Amino acid sequence: MKRADARITKTKASAVHAVKEIVAARGLVGLSHSEVAKVSGISRATLYRHWPELKDLVSLCLEDFQLSVDFPHGSDLVWDIATGAHTLADQLTGDFSKVLRHVWGIDQDGSYKTDHLFKAAVRKLQACYLYHRPAVEIAEHEWSLSMSMLAGPIFLRWLLRIEPLADQDYIALAQKVISLLDQVALPVQE
Repeated sequence: MKRADARITKTKASAVHAVKEIVAARGLVGLSHSEVAKVSGISRATLYRHWPELKDLVSLCLEDFQLSVDFPHGSDLVWDIATGAHTLADQLTGDFSKVLRHVWGIDQDGSYKTDHLFKAAVRKLQACYLYHRPAVEIAEHEWSLSMSMLAGPIFLRWLLRIEPLADQDYIALAQKVISLLDQVALPVQE
């Protein structure tokens, strides 16, 4: 069973890499199953079996992005959140940014495609904070507000294509987010 899992993981990684490469070079217009097969070395039959439509391949890239943004669970909350924010910025300015710029729009459920990415990042911020402060509860809207405060400057710099934040800016953002969360945190009721 492990061999099959490794093969699937390798196939997904190859497909994601190929889609990013193609979209970066030629935009969505250049994306086809044939091109992905040529760039990735995956057979067209396998591509069609796992991802019958091109939107499925693009969704695979969005899923890969969600998995790659992570907030560590180390010994320092400020450092962990600053590192997570830096990871988010690195992903937005890397190969993924070219895919995201082309798929900006409405998903089948009526939400913006970026909403799914934002919600995934919020869950990771929440897990990181609660790892360090397990005995508190925070309302859902406060998590979203905190992530907006953290991701806003990163996202705007990405959209406007201006220079990324400096390391000390990530630390300052993390401190502001933690301060906000600490203010709204309530002790867990037993």
